[in-house]
Amino acid sequence: MCLLTIAWGAHPDYRLVFAGNRDEFHDRPAAPAEWWSDAPAVLGGRDLRAAGSWLGISRSGRIAVVTNQPGLEPVGNARASRGALVTDFLTSEVPVDAYAAALAREATEYAGFGLVIGDLDQMRYVAHEDQPGTVVCRALEPGCFGLSNASYGTDWPKIAYLKSGIAELLEHDRVSEVAVLELLETRRPQSPGPFADPLTKMQTTPFVLGEHYGTRAATIIIVDGLGHCRFMERRYDAAGRVSGESTESFTIGPVG
Repeated sequence: MCLLTIAWGAHPDYRLVFAGNRDEFHDRPAAPAEWWSDAPAVLGGRDLRAAGSWLGISRSGRIAVVTNQPGLEPVGNARASRGALVTDFLTSEVPVDAYAAALAREATEYAGFGLVIGDLDQMRYVAHEDQPGTVVCRALEPGCFGLSNASYGTDWPKIAYLKSGIAELLEHDRVSEVAVLELLETRRPQSPGPFADPLTKMQTTPFVLGEHYGTRAATIIIVDGLGHCRFMERRYDAAGRVSGESTESFTIGPVG
């Protein structure tokens, strides 16, 4: 993902609200979000080039999402796929805290990333920060937080926009797929121009339009107080037009 907000434990009626945009090269093949044939309890999209994923959730409530941090390269020659971070966690039964601690010891094998993993009871952030070889593992407190292609706590204009938008929807009990999509599909920069370069503009614009690179999908996950989960992925072509949509509903609970 390249822009996301997670509201976890932030409202009595919503155990989790996730909103995120996946920006990627348009020619990179990907499978639409669906229940995985090789892991039937996991729902999410699949990268068809490296076989990993950028986001997924399981029937037991495990959730994982990864962002790239392009400026941080791995130490040595290791180039493990960052998408494997998502698939490995979602198909594991290792407790969240133990998994995060173990991953922090191996994170230098990957190019720069920010990973959020958790369930409905706890969230962890594991990432490279500041320089290659430096890894943080942080327990996240209940609330509303945002992330993009930078370290945790970086408040780019588009992160602040999405985070405040989700917080306002929660405050006024207006959380819905339609309302969240309106935030994710915003193509107006959230900071006045002119912009020094395309990268600066991308840091301000929630939905990225580009001939070769841009927003490929928007994903919304809403889990209510009873554990009922609504999942929606909307996909876009290079012109920013809707090209497909996947929706699923299920109740989170023990698997087996």
